[in-house]
Amino acid sequence: MSPARPLNESTDTALLVYVLNLVSVLAGVTALIGLVLIVLERGKAIPPWIQSHYFFQILTFFKSILFFVIGLILIPVFLGYVVLIGLLVWWLWRNVKGLMLLRAREAIPNPHTWLW
Repeated sequence: MSPARPLNESTDTALLVYVLNLVSVLAGVTALIGLVLIVLERGKAIPPWIQSHYFFQILTFFKSILFFVIGLILIPVFLGYVVLIGLLVWWLWRNVKGLMLLRAREAIPNPHTWLW
């Protein structure tokens, strides 16, 4: 019988937050739940490279809120739909990229980036 891993391992929290972010496309409140989890776990990240994932997830959340509001404001001129579709693609790609790097046990190379 192999020893059990601790349930509160930071990689598990980061994985859960990526899943909550991806599910938020259907149920937006799950992204907020993920943000709360990150804020609670951020200072306890073990191993330290998880910090880059937490920071990446926090920035992704707040940048997406900014572009969501901009998209809503621009809907009357139809440019809002372009912004919202672009936001969806951006949101999905950032979370899938983060998830792939997490599964490979790698840090986010540049968590401050606005793009991918």
